[in-house]
Amino acid sequence: MRRWTKASVAVLTAIGLFAPSLAQAQTVDSARDVEAMQTISASDAAVLAATVSDGTTDGSADDTAGIGTTSDPVLDNTVQHLEDVSAQVDEQKASGGFSSSLGSSGGEAATKDDVPNPLDFASIKEDDVFYNLPRLADQYKTTDSSGNTVLKLTGPTAGGASQGAVPQGLEAYYSQSLTWTNCWTAGIPVTPGGGGYASGPDEPSEMVERRDNSVCTYASVPLDYSNPSGQSIKIAVLKVPHSPGYQKYGTIFINPGGPGGSGAEYAYWSTRSELTRHYDVIGFDPRGVGASLPQIRCQSNQARDWQREGSDALTNAQLDQIDKYNASECYANTTRGYSGITSQEFLPTVGTDTVAKDMDVLRSALGEEKLTYRGFSYGTVLGTHYAMQFPGNVQAMVLDGDVNYLSTNDALAADARYQQFGNGSTTASSVAQASSFGDTFRQFLSWCLSDSSVETCALGNKVSGTPTDAQIDAAYAEYQRLARLNFGGAYLKKAGTIDPRVLSFADFVQGTTEALYATYYWPTLNSALQSFADDKDPSGMLALADQYEGRAHFGEYDFSDAAFHVISSIDNNTDDVNAPVEDAHSDAERTKAMEEYYRVAPYRDPGTDENGNQRGLATGLGLGEYLTGTGTLAKAFEVSTIPNILFISSTYDPATPYENGFVDARAFHAVMLAVGYNAHCAYGSVSCATSVADEFLTDPSAFMTKVDSNGFANEVQWKDSADGSAQDIFRTSIADGECRLVSFRQTGGDGAIVSSASGLTSANKTNAEMRGTSVTLKTVSANGTVSDATQLHPGDDFRLYLNSMPTDCTVTGAECTYTPYLYDAGSDAAGTPLGAARGTLQDSTGYFIAGTIPSSTTAGSYKLAVYRSNGWLYGWAAVTVVGAPSTPDAPLAMLRVYNPNSSEHFFTASSEERANLVKAGWRYEGTAWTAPISGDPVYRLYNPNRGEHHYTTDSGEANTLMHLGWRFEGIGWYSAPSDSGSAVYRVYNPNAPANNHHYTASAAERDQLVANGWRDEGTAWYGVKE
Repeated sequence: MRRWTKASVAVLTAIGLFAPSLAQAQTVDSARDVEAMQTISASDAAVLAATVSDGTTDGSADDTAGIGTTSDPVLDNTVQHLEDVSAQVDEQKASGGFSSSLGSSGGEAATKDDVPNPLDFASIKEDDVFYNLPRLADQYKTTDSSGNTVLKLTGPTAGGASQGAVPQGLEAYYSQSLTWTNCWTAGIPVTPGGGGYASGPDEPSEMVERRDNSVCTYASVPLDYSNPSGQSIKIAVLKVPHSPGYQKYGTIFINPGGPGGSGAEYAYWSTRSELTRHYDVIGFDPRGVGASLPQIRCQSNQARDWQREGSDALTNAQLDQIDKYNASECYANTTRGYSGITSQEFLPTVGTDTVAKDMDVLRSALGEEKLTYRGFSYGTVLGTHYAMQFPGNVQAMVLDGDVNYLSTNDALAADARYQQFGNGSTTASSVAQASSFGDTFRQFLSWCLSDSSVETCALGNKVSGTPTDAQIDAAYAEYQRLARLNFGGAYLKKAGTIDPRVLSFADFVQGTTEALYATYYWPTLNSALQSFADDKDPSGMLALADQYEGRAHFGEYDFSDAAFHVISSIDNNTDDVNAPVEDAHSDAERTKAMEEYYRVAPYRDPGTDENGNQRGLATGLGLGEYLTGTGTLAKAFEVSTIPNILFISSTYDPATPYENGFVDARAFHAVMLAVGYNAHCAYGSVSCATSVADEFLTDPSAFMTKVDSNGFANEVQWKDSADGSAQDIFRTSIADGECRLVSFRQTGGDGAIVSSASGLTSANKTNAEMRGTSVTLKTVSANGTVSDATQLHPGDDFRLYLNSMPTDCTVTGAECTYTPYLYDAGSDAAGTPLGAARGTLQDSTGYFIAGTIPSSTTAGSYKLAVYRSNGWLYGWAAVTVVGAPSTPDAPLAMLRVYNPNSSEHFFTASSEERANLVKAGWRYEGTAWTAPISGDPVYRLYNPNRGEHHYTTDSGEANTLMHLGWRFEGIGWYSAPSDSGSAVYRVYNPNAPANNHHYTASAAERDQLVANGWRDEGTAWYGVKE
């Protein structure tokens, strides 16, 4: 899911957070969404259902109604499915169909002979050539010249009508006609063994009817978009129609994550969402995934079992051998039984950027001018990369459980604007992801020890109130003790069961990690741990591991894991396939990297052997080392042309770190919803996240207008900490079940808080809102030298430079208006606006806002902040004010002096400056007008070549003159409001080569000059009325 370095790929393979190595048993699909539930074994289902169906809760705010009924439509149906399968198990047990480990006296100790050798490649059985092929694919079966049955994929069917933008050369695909078939008949979504899912008895009839009415089809897309007239492949599409009697809002595409998750399966179970009543829901299996053709197929079912059971104690070299074997199996099996296409041609095309192109074909073929999309986990990668390629085709996107978009651009990720979120570089991101699983595991331990719904915690005695760190550490140590008993495969499921497999250490922690994806699995994990602690019964932990791996009770796997590894490698691995493997990553480097990841995720640490040597320091280099055409994911860049994207990120998301949502929203100038939640992906599980996202999808433009106008102030609020540190603000300030909106739509620096306890009017801005330092404070000396400043005196002019300014203010209509505020750093009092809003100025250093420290400011520590015209914070800089304050004149008399030699009129509020000029031969002509002490700034500029001054309130004019060599001398004075002030006029002499502007508060003087050939240029600014 990331563009990993060779070191981080190897490390994450071993601890299971990335796992491009299909051989490595300690694997965790770091981005695979738990909502894309995999089929599990019947006996394992019974283990899980025994806990799930008892109505216990995990104590979170979202589970008060009980585990049996969640707010997640997919999980509700999955829970029901588990209960149904459990009932089927009971029936089979009664009839003697098979034995279950439930109720057994415990597991049996495994011997060396019980642990299979995953390196015995010659003994591994192959799967059937058309294993797990959906029934709908039968239409492509034909007979080759040798009489063998083969699949021959056809091109697009003419007769449809394209919608929206159509790339040149792809008209036939964008306008193809689709033939829909009942999904049960089609065998989609695909499950191991060709089965399907039954409806639960308590489901509303409307939901059952919608699912029963779902229809499926195959759409054609080019194998190679650079050759659209060449071979086609097939994308499986499932459509759940909107509910009869409900207004149809449109069509919504969904992707559950992975990569490798089935969108068809996810859509099939999506009918419990209120919003889906108004939408046709489209789930498609990305190329190579699920029912799409060809299916990515790698090592066989038996090889998968052997590698899970027998890889704990293998060396680096042995794991590399398995990686190489698995890659060869991907090439051998993916297009086995196909005619006209090879795996070598197909596998390099399965990357995310190509899938995004497929999704745009589907958008048009399904009659949508623009795309509405909901992506989870890895689905956020697909969403962002679609937006990169087709920004004009986005109607609305909700991206939940965000992968770090900047993982493909290390330089941009290292920028301070992103580093402030604590997740900037790709290396830091991989460590952060491991740490996120570790953080969530500690949350599980705290729940286990203290939650009232848990009668007995498998890992320690129950405590009253919040457990102490020492109590959690003790439970952690007990977990590690239990897990490490299984290193090398120590316990078997009870002999006589249909599936007496070894539980490895890798599967023990794999099952644990599966349960960390969602809090409703925590009771199941506790029950499985209790069974193992009491009876050494491995059934529960194997059931959890099998659920993740997609293994059915009869030993068959789906293809999601193979798809995950291959797609991840095609996206991210950039290593030369011909380079010697041993040169890619030394044993010492692998050891060092593994030690770092065990440090941040210690529940995955297998500990030491009987001689005190650390175990588990080996890791395979990954599947990508042996695949060609890798490293295809496009380099990320900042995107500002897509108005309607909502990112959602959960505080204790174990798979996609919380900070990623801020990074992604900042890069897309989008809106981010922060959710207090201890699991992966919040939509459908946390009510406020679901309601906010549904409101956005219903009318994205109205939603964003509401965001921009602070319309959510009474619905979602933000509570910041005082010190402004990233973790305090971005995590601990959000309670479980709370949601906070943060907007990056019009800010070039930190996220603008859409709402706060005190609102966002200019009179109520507080220090609590200031979180960044995206401005730099500078002063200008008398000779024009610009330098950094940390101290200013009362009355000093300053410049606040806007770092990383995203807007080109020279473009007509660009929004570049800001207001400086002064805050007392020692209190939470509202800030003081330093004059009215003003446009940016620009010099060789960059864009800046000019201002003046009020003369009445007392000595002390302050913050100078810059806000946009809509009240959103751009950034702030610290400043110390030194020196005694003075009481300024109010208002200020503007003094007018005249140079008889150059015919220039000069204006100043400084009597000292006037006196110096009079001494130099200038003529004092009295008070020209009276200026207020605050308001719109009037900029003073000087031409050193012609010796003249110019004055303007227009920052654009000031910028133009500075580009022509004029020197910016700061704010000369301020303009009064137009509705209460007295006009000061500006006239221009077209015949004078220099000193050709004049400013006067006298209408009579203006009229006289105009009569003499001067040109009236209107009102320059306003003085205070007498």
